[in-house]
Amino acid sequence: MSEQKDSPKYAKGRNPNSLKNLKPIKPGQVLNPNGRPKGTVSFARLFHKFLEKENDGITIGEALVKKMIAQALKGEYQQQNLIVNRIDGNVPFRIAGAGGDELFEGTQGTIEKIFQNPKAMDLAIKLSNCLDEIEDKPEANGGNNGDGNTTNNK
Repeated sequence: MSEQKDSPKYAKGRNPNSLKNLKPIKPGQVLNPNGRPKGTVSFARLFHKFLEKENDGITIGEALVKKMIAQALKGEYQQQNLIVNRIDGNVPFRIAGAGGDELFEGTQGTIEKIFQNPKAMDLAIKLSNCLDEIEDKPEANGGNNGDGNTTNNK
């Protein structure tokens, strides 16, 4: 084994020899005046180019979309969520009280966790459906049968 020299230990990036090379940027100074070299292709452009290639009379992009839709129709939540977010954009998760402040302390984080977890999302949907069923039953509404009259089932 080689022995290390007894040198003082500095925090990462704090060695005085490294700090000597740092020079502040002056206002208006351009560090890369030529910009990106001509002919450089971006990653996004390469990706688009690949998706436009044909395979069995259909582009790879179209095949990918068909596969995503097929998986979504089979009930795969992640594909469903991805498709909806691609079409409509991400749904804002913020739920606020009447004054615009947070409804309950910690509610926002809990809601975000539910939306990110397919099992939790399934449970939330089932709970919502149960609540809808309870609201639809006359007994749950204090005996109100929907016409303004109360029923007395004794």
